[in-house]
Amino acid sequence: MVPAFRLNNGHVLICDTNDDGKFKDTDPLAEFYSFDNADKKWNRNARDLVRMLKAWQEYQQVPLKSFVLERL
Repeated sequence: MVPAFRLNNGHVLICDTNDDGKFKDTDPLAEFYSFDNADKKWNRNARDLVRMLKAWQEYQQVPLKSFVLERL
């Protein structure tokens, strides 16, 4: 969990501790709609695929963040 600040444009400013730290502007709604569109495009299979990948990740103890699997 990291501190986050909602901006007036709907984006969220989060802390990124990599490379001596900085703030990162993110757009959670755009990410949601991007994934939702991919899920629709692939006959509602994208969400199921991500769930399977997360189960595999946990079972095999793969050091990937869940967020990375969702973005891929």
